[in-house]
Amino acid sequence: MSTLIVRLGESASWALSGSGSLNEGFKPLRQSDKNQLSELASQHPVTCLVPGEAVALQKLQMPAQQLRQAKKALGFVMEDRVVGDIDQLHFVAGKERRDHLPVATVDCAQMTNWLEIAAELNLQPASVCPDMLALPWQEGSWSIAIEGERSLLKTNNDSGQVIDTIALADLLKLMLSQPKADEEAEQQPALLNQPTEIIVWGGDQPIIDAIRALLPESIGFKHSARGWMPATNWIAPLELRQGRFAPQAKIGKLWKQWKIAIIIGAVWSLVWLTGQGFHLLQLQQQQQQLDQQIVDTYRTAFPQSRNVPNPRLQMEQKLKQLRGGVESGDFPLLMSGTSKALVSEKDFKLDRINFDAGRGELRLELQLKDLERVEELRKGIANQGLNVEVKRATRADTGVDVRIVIRRGS
Repeated sequence: MSTLIVRLGESASWALSGSGSLNEGFKPLRQSDKNQLSELASQHPVTCLVPGEAVALQKLQMPAQQLRQAKKALGFVMEDRVVGDIDQLHFVAGKERRDHLPVATVDCAQMTNWLEIAAELNLQPASVCPDMLALPWQEGSWSIAIEGERSLLKTNNDSGQVIDTIALADLLKLMLSQPKADEEAEQQPALLNQPTEIIVWGGDQPIIDAIRALLPESIGFKHSARGWMPATNWIAPLELRQGRFAPQAKIGKLWKQWKIAIIIGAVWSLVWLTGQGFHLLQLQQQQQQLDQQIVDTYRTAFPQSRNVPNPRLQMEQKLKQLRGGVESGDFPLLMSGTSKALVSEKDFKLDRINFDAGRGELRLELQLKDLERVEELRKGIANQGLNVEVKRATRADTGVDVRIVIRRGS
């Protein structure tokens, strides 16, 4: 059955899979298309693809016997692995692997916004997924879609990222310089698999030539100037419409099944709450005291402030003012300097690379042979005029697990 696929974001677009025009890719979404989309949505299931840069993908590594338990308590397990209030974040897990669990994290407010945009188009998507994970992909290959200033990269069924096109060639060079993973090793960690083929959609000739020049003879290369579409019968490997954001249709079915039990429970809850009236009054008084303590703390930290209607929000605004802003254009500079240092380092395995535009930080997680290599790498990056901070260097059976944060030099 055909699926209506709608891409949300700054350049919204849509396509009907199985319509016989897959090679044409996605069509720009115009205001005049709204009625047609509404009609198609009444006849076909709807999938929304959202900007991948707004969704953080991670691999949760732990013994296989612990993965199932971790999947049931993602918020608790991910608390130390994310920045921000976990109550404001939405976590979803993919299929359990041998030694890791793929996890996607997205801000709840962002997820709500996407669903509201879909509702304005009279759409009720059954599935929501980061756009880079919808790229056609087959075992042993990497898929790339070049879309103007942004490019999508998919390295595994549930792994991918969004890259500035200007930095695409440098990043591929860095990723391809890793030693090939030992597929027969029993304790092999969840590392990036080297491809036997790279498939590219879109892009002008200079960037295509640059990518082709990077590849050794052992890696095949295919290029299509036409648009891309998800593969037939594609299923989202990391489905964002779970938990609190599950489709309403599923909730409606549950309501029919449990309606009587819920009504009885609600009646008993009302009776119980009535008996707790006095206790609630005491709690309200305690809450007022706590609110006053919060205001007093804020005024102590910022004595010049007189009016404090929302101390938490005002505290966040003050901290943002103290931190200042960072230019997102730091990425090419940080990537260029880091790549030069890593190219000379032959024995390493890159686990993850991430750029935080808000902080102007390039974060690397990799494995090195020993601690001496860690110091040599730190000096090599610093010699490029960058600030380097080694956040973690932990000995492991396969070497040293390292986490490095790189910033623009002062």
